[in-house]
Formats: sequence, C-alpha cells, structure tokens
Amino acid sequence: MGMPEHAETRAATVDPFPVAALAALFDDGLPAPAAGDPLPAYWHVAACATPPPTGALGPDGHPSQALLAAPPGLPRRMFAGGELEIRRPATIGGRLEVHSAVIATEDKAGRSGPLHFVTAEHNYIDAAGEPVMRELQRVVYRPADDRQRAATAPALGPPGRVLVHHGGLAATLRADATALQRFSAATSNPHRIHYDHPYVTQVEGYPGLIVHGPLLLLALLELLRLAEPESQVIKVTFAARAPVFAGDAVDLVGTRQADVVTLQARNGDEVAMRVEARLSFS
Repeated sequence: MGMPEHAETRAATVDPFPVAALAALFDDGLPAPAAGDPLPAYWHVAACATPPPTGALGPDGHPSQALLAAPPGLPRRMFAGGELEIRRPATIGGRLEVHSAVIATEDKAGRSGPLHFVTAEHNYIDAAGEPVMRELQRVVYRPADDRQRAATAPALGPPGRVLVHHGGLAATLRADATALQRFSAATSNPHRIHYDHPYVTQVEGYPGLIVHGPLLLLALLELLRLAEPESQVIKVTFAARAPVFAGDAVDLVGTRQADVVTLQARNGDEVAMRVEARLSFS
C-alpha cells in the first residue's frame, strides 16, 4: 500500500439546482428536497460537484491533472467502491469546505493486465467548522484495450477549449460530444439528438450529434462579452438557420454599428445562426 500522494482543499455549495435535477431524474413520488432541507445520503455527488474547465479534460473526459488522474499507461478509469460516513446531514444551500487526499494506492494483476487502485478520502466540513461527512472513494485504472490502442490518433486527444477568441468580434466554436453532454446536463436538456448517437443517426436520420441551438446562441453572446466588456445586452433577436454537428469548427463573427451588433455562426459557407443584439453602455 502506498502513502498519501496528493491533497487539495476546495469550497463547495450544497447546490439546490442539481438536487432538484436528481429528484426529477428519479421521479419516484418523493418530494424534491429544497433549500434548507437535509441532503439525502450520497446526493453530494451532484450537489457538491465542481465543474472542471473544458481545457483541463483528458481524452476520456476526466480532468487530466486532478486528484484522481490516470497514471501513465493505464487510461481506463472505473468506479471501484467506497464508503460514506454521515456525521450530520448537510443542509441544501449551505456552504462546505472539502478536504481531499489520496491515502492509499495498490497494484494488482488482473485478467486483462495490471490494475492500479487508488483510494481517496474526502472530509466535508460545515461553516461552523464541524465535520459533516467522510467519504472514501476507490477508483481502479486499467490498460488500454486493442481498440483504444488503435485509436490513438490526434482526434482522440483532449477536448480542448470550446470557444477560442481571436480578438475583436471573431472566435471559433468547436463543441465535441463531451461539450454537448455537459451543456445538456447544465441545462437539464434530455433531448436525445444531443447525446444519443444511435438515436440521432438511426431514428432522426442526422449524420451525427447536433449542437444545441442555445449553445450556439450563448457562444455568440459570449463573443460579444469578450469583445465589448463595457456593454450590456438589452435586446437580442436570433434565428437558427442550419444544424451544426459535434466536432464542427464554427466561425463566430460580428459587425457593430453604433449600439447594434450583428453576429453570425458560420459553418463553412453556411450561416447556422444569426443574432442581432442591441447594447447599452450606460
């Protein structure tokens, strides 16, 4: 067994939104826990999660430099078990401090090759400094299989940034499957065309996963925030004209005349979305 390798501390809010999303997912007739209520056991996995930046993700979608990052040569990560001790229920809407550390590692031989087990300890402390929960999280890492070894082309590399600003009213948007899944989760959008490849190709007849229209719109408005940081949008008119598919490189461009900015999302020669925004500089 190894000694502790890494530790980190972060602040967390017991966020009501993912709690409500989890309750809606189960839809089991129980009342949805709300702000001020005790957090059900293990719901902290949603309520206290910290979204990692897209640029920090590795090829499998997990952060490549996080506490439980994959070791060299063992890229396949799986949940292996753990333990949760609740000393007092966390309160939905409350603030916590989370102290995390890798406390043990272990190497074993499996039927498919070497296995590397990592055990992390997470201690949740409330605003009064009192312990709330102690969690042990065990993860196992396995070697790549033959298909994964054969697919080590650059296309399988890290997702990279979704939005790259080139200066002024110009940027590039490239939303891959990971980005679409994250946007669906953030907006509680269950439409299968954005994450279910067999459904969107075999049932709806599209060539691939479809980028959300609201994601295109938000990317164009984010370009505006980058280019005109002193302005405030007071009115937006927008129209979607053509679908964009996961992995497409979309050019975001705009022009400004006085307090009106016209923005376009261009997928090759095709305009996928057009936006007109009126700004205030007061």
